[in-house]
Amino acid sequence: MNETYQINASIVGYDPGGNNTNGLAILKIEKSKPMDIRIETTKNSEAVICKILKNENIIGLGVDTLSCWSTGNSGWRPADKWLRNKYPMVQKSVMTPNKLSGAMGINGMSVLIEVAKNLNDIFLVETHPKVLYYALTQKKHDYANDSEAMDRFMSDKLGIKIKTSNEHEWDAVISAYTLLMGVTGAWKLDLHKLQIRENERIVKPCGKTYYYWPVELESKPLPYTMGNAGDLIKHGLLAEFINWHCRTTNERLAFYDPFGGRPWQEPTHETVAERIEKLSPCPLKSAQQECIQGYYGSGHLVAQISATNNNKVRIYSSDKDTEARNDLINTGLEPISLTGFDHSDGYSILDCKFSDNEDTLHLIDPFYDLANINKSVLEKVIKKVASGKVSVALYILYADSEIEYWNTFKKMQDSLTLAGSVNYVSLKCKVIDNSTINGESKYHSYISLYTHKHYQEQGLAELHQAVEDFSINLTEAIGCQIKYHSRINTELGLQQNGE
Repeated sequence: MNETYQINASIVGYDPGGNNTNGLAILKIEKSKPMDIRIETTKNSEAVICKILKNENIIGLGVDTLSCWSTGNSGWRPADKWLRNKYPMVQKSVMTPNKLSGAMGINGMSVLIEVAKNLNDIFLVETHPKVLYYALTQKKHDYANDSEAMDRFMSDKLGIKIKTSNEHEWDAVISAYTLLMGVTGAWKLDLHKLQIRENERIVKPCGKTYYYWPVELESKPLPYTMGNAGDLIKHGLLAEFINWHCRTTNERLAFYDPFGGRPWQEPTHETVAERIEKLSPCPLKSAQQECIQGYYGSGHLVAQISATNNNKVRIYSSDKDTEARNDLINTGLEPISLTGFDHSDGYSILDCKFSDNEDTLHLIDPFYDLANINKSVLEKVIKKVASGKVSVALYILYADSEIEYWNTFKKMQDSLTLAGSVNYVSLKCKVIDNSTINGESKYHSYISLYTHKHYQEQGLAELHQAVEDFSINLTEAIGCQIKYHSRINTELGLQQNGE
């Protein structure tokens, strides 16, 4: 789903069962608030399908079943493994998919497939009532001995009286509640967006589904707006590189973001969304297609592009702030666990050793630290790139008062890359006066991608052309010039393009 909005419709929760044990809850919503609910136990899944299809006002269906499958070992999906790790007290409730049998898998998927086939625009949501109840209450799901308390709990959550006759009905009610929390934007985490492992894929028999979960991410005010012009040049260049690497090489890529920050919490600024919409088709636009709900930061942006390229990229993230770091991991990114890496010092990744058997990309993205970059970071970056299979994207912000720092940086970059025969491509956006987007009217932004020597000259020329095309694309979308520059060391000498 791409946005949140006021709901005036009905949504359904379904708990698959055998004969005469199919729980069904149809929740009537007005102005995104529950007004009434009809709870029943149906004879079979056919009865459920008929009731849903006869109701013209139903916009969503939440089902306690596997709404997609994995081709990996034991059928484990990222969502299953995440739940088992997150809630060890109830991890036995998350069984290996290959061992599941009976009504949950057959009836649940049957209903999803038929409903999806007949109602094209319906929202389909996977639920897990037992683990969800524990996540919300820290109590185990025990309907047989605690039904009254569990009904009261759902009454409080929905704001209407809930009275169930059996466990299947209760599971249907909380499934409807899960759907409501997702489509209204109250729960932003979607477990189906977690990164899959190598050598597996997700199979979607009923098409697009969601798996909303109530993890509360720490929300702290930022000194800038997510998706500002600086983010767009940074993420645009990253998107072009990741897409190019995945398409033109057979090599997998490890992406490290030691300055990860926190995942988005709030909807995207209206102007940011308009800019992305104005972009001509490009990897950044494709990756941020759900930007109205929230703008993806670097790690999640790379994950989106990787997912469309056979998951060739492994994404690792960290941050010096413990809460931000935990939020990143809770939203599906892998922690950085390298020997010698210090979470409190993102630059320490430049001192870590990496194998020459794997392509690696570091994003060095501190906030407003140009003086220190000139003093002790840039030289390390260039040496790292010149000596192995590590590429580095270096992102810089500087104010008008720091123009001397910027001039020093440019001279150092020219000298160091020339001495080390390091190729690079860069984008720059100047201060945008009178911008309503925090950060744009204060900082100049710059991103330079230094690529290791193992990439072929012809391939790099293709990448640099794609980045130049993106700079033109973004210039038109934002309405201010995005400057492009590139340098490639060729057999015929140094080739430079742009400003």
